[in-house]
Amino acid sequence: MDIGQATGHVTDISMQKIHELYDHPRAFEPLFPTDPSGELREMAAELLRKSAGLGGALHKVTRQGVVELLRSMNSYYSNLIEGHNTHPLAIEKALKNDYSSDPALRALQLESKAHIEVQARIEERLHAEAKTDVCSQEFLNWIHKEFYERLPEEFRVVKTRSGGEDRVIPGELRRCEVEVGRHIPPTHSSLPRFLARFAEAYQPDRLDPLDRIIAAAASHHRLAWVHPYLDGNGRVTRLFTHAYLNRIKIDGHRLWMVTRGLARQRDDYMSALSLADAGRRNDLDGRGNLSNEGLAKFCRFFLDTAIDQVEFMSSLLDLDAMQERILFAADRRVSEKRSAKEIPRLLCDVFLRGEVQRGEAARILQKPERTARRILGTLLDDGLLVSNGSGEPVRIGFPAAVVGGDARSDVAVLKIEGDHFPVASLGDSDAIRVGEFAFAIGTPMELPYTFTVGVVSAKGRHLQIGGGYEFIQTDAAINPGNSGGPLCDIEGRVVGINALISGANRGLGFSIPINTAKNIADQLMTKGRVVRPWLGIGGIAGIEESSSLQRLFPSVPKGVVVGRIEEGGPVESSDLQVGDVILKVDGTEVAMASDLQYEILSKAIGQKVHLDVWRAGRTVRIDVLTGEQPDPLRRVSTKSQRRHLPTPSKAVPQPSSPGFSCRDANKETLQEFGIKRPASGGVIVSQVEAGSPAAVAGLETGDLITEAGGRPVLSKKDLEEVLKSTDPDRGLLLLIERGDSRTFAILKP
Repeated sequence: MDIGQATGHVTDISMQKIHELYDHPRAFEPLFPTDPSGELREMAAELLRKSAGLGGALHKVTRQGVVELLRSMNSYYSNLIEGHNTHPLAIEKALKNDYSSDPALRALQLESKAHIEVQARIEERLHAEAKTDVCSQEFLNWIHKEFYERLPEEFRVVKTRSGGEDRVIPGELRRCEVEVGRHIPPTHSSLPRFLARFAEAYQPDRLDPLDRIIAAAASHHRLAWVHPYLDGNGRVTRLFTHAYLNRIKIDGHRLWMVTRGLARQRDDYMSALSLADAGRRNDLDGRGNLSNEGLAKFCRFFLDTAIDQVEFMSSLLDLDAMQERILFAADRRVSEKRSAKEIPRLLCDVFLRGEVQRGEAARILQKPERTARRILGTLLDDGLLVSNGSGEPVRIGFPAAVVGGDARSDVAVLKIEGDHFPVASLGDSDAIRVGEFAFAIGTPMELPYTFTVGVVSAKGRHLQIGGGYEFIQTDAAINPGNSGGPLCDIEGRVVGINALISGANRGLGFSIPINTAKNIADQLMTKGRVVRPWLGIGGIAGIEESSSLQRLFPSVPKGVVVGRIEEGGPVESSDLQVGDVILKVDGTEVAMASDLQYEILSKAIGQKVHLDVWRAGRTVRIDVLTGEQPDPLRRVSTKSQRRHLPTPSKAVPQPSSPGFSCRDANKETLQEFGIKRPASGGVIVSQVEAGSPAAVAGLETGDLITEAGGRPVLSKKDLEEVLKSTDPDRGLLLLIERGDSRTFAILKP
């Protein structure tokens, strides 16, 4: 399953009725949100107005160059939404059929190239067939087919939760039932009916200009919700949205892309999708099966993101600003020994005119023919000019200059050709002290070269969005636009890279320590990626961070609870167990999940680590070895998607008071739920009632409960006895096997 799907939950229905409900298109009504205040139409009008004026002053040839660049960017950001951090330089190489010898990097290159080619095919088809029904099943299947036929055969294999494999057939709807998180999409047999209703509702020729724009937002979610394909649904949804915006002539000559905004707000994007998945809450929440309010909020988020991206591209494509960037590029990318002061004049001329015949270069440069040819060759080599072939006209190029990037730390390495550049000296972020003066440099709110002064307020700040790394906190004013600028000490040495703020500046700015950035940059330049140590545990949470965990472990003041042990991870073969509380790592106390992440990141791969662990009232010492954290997305399709559900025709026991029913894990039930393990005890969750304590705890159909309250669960009777004696205020700790992982849930019956 690729990231970017609807990830909601089913509400107010039993498992026995779920197939009946999601077998009819009424299940994803409303298809349009009600808009009594007119806010959505106002946003649509603003988007229409701002997009209409985008790039109007650009020559058509230059505009086409920007469009081609944006295809690569669209591919990059679409990959980023799915967790694939594909370097722009690697994408550019893929377009020249220059692939990495590393299979993982080559896979990402192939995926990116496929996206770019399919987007181009979409634009070509819409240009040739202006009235194409982009909402039809035929068109959606065509997108899926075009994309998957460009991928290697092994990319079409999807692993199932039970350990088996399914094959993705390019251009064909899925032929099985699936579960996406807690969202269960329509039955496969009903997909043609859902897609027919989708096409009928969103067909743009039936809508007025503003409703078409709202439809672009609403259809983005509803297509993801239907989940028509075994894999590739997020990709198809984003390409469909691009096609829809092209079809309704709202894309500003294809000079902006909403995908960039969605990727830059990935967590908010996923939350908005999930909110729109929710069922209708009450009589004031529309008249459909799904929440009208949830869909309206998603549409507002989508349109606000689109408007922001139009404004971003408008500022980039402003003629004066663009010429300034061309002059800067000329100064930086053309090496000093080959440069000429007339080069900026040639570049600006080409930019404004779209393309220039090679024979005109001597006149523009006011140089002899031989010198003009040499300068043209330099600019072509540096990528600032491009041409279709020898003797053909030249036009502005948009060369990639990214050596590597690391999304987790938000650090990238850029390459600038040339020498004798002024550089800032780097300091030692470990040596700075709290209270020292610090100053930040940047371009906040698009104001150039702003200098603000403050102090180092704190070191070693752990933030949830920091990927496990520590930050420097400063009260030097940092505002939107400062990101990437330096944080310097009183001597002018760079000690950090400004990264983020807490809301609009409130005296809380955070910078990536320069020592951390140097380590990451060294790995990007030498290995092309960042290698990190890990233990192979997940779902971790600090006791101090959770009131539920505090009640569950009243005698443990602080520590980090192990929530999941990954199959094949370094600690799988150790004595560490789900539900253990890690107190110390090599003698250093850990109180929050970020503390544990930081301590492990500071280790070497293969290093022995001593863990002090609390378990069942006593402290034990466990030695583990770190391993290399795998790339979470080494292929297009590696994530489990298919989930065996109870056969609707069979009788399913009604839930007990905690809101779930279960069955003994014998050979027959294990086989029925697709669980590949010996019949050695435990119970399988066969039904979870929406809104019940079990649902709140996160239990899912197919979970295998092996332990409850520290006692082994061999049968349903064992679990019932533990439930009877459970303190509802403290809750009950359940150890669970789910797919390939072991995890836990806290049940409050």
